[in-house]
Amino acid sequence: MITILLPCPFCGFIPDREDPDCIYPAAKGQYNTKTDTIEFTVWNINCYESGGGCGASILGDNPEDCITRWNKRV
Repeated sequence: MITILLPCPFCGFIPDREDPDCIYPAAKGQYNTKTDTIEFTVWNINCYESGGGCGASILGDNPEDCITRWNKRV
């Protein structure tokens, strides 16, 4: 499911969810030996200043959780 990313409630900037500066792991990942992958449990969404935003951010359990939390901010 793709959730629409609303503008920043502080500056109005619309971060691009495809930009790696927007949504990224906020902590070191844990290696899962069963799936041979690295799993991230804390993610960050950022109104990145390099793109014209204000630097506001919020944490979540995964990218979709970050977007849901971001969209509920006022």
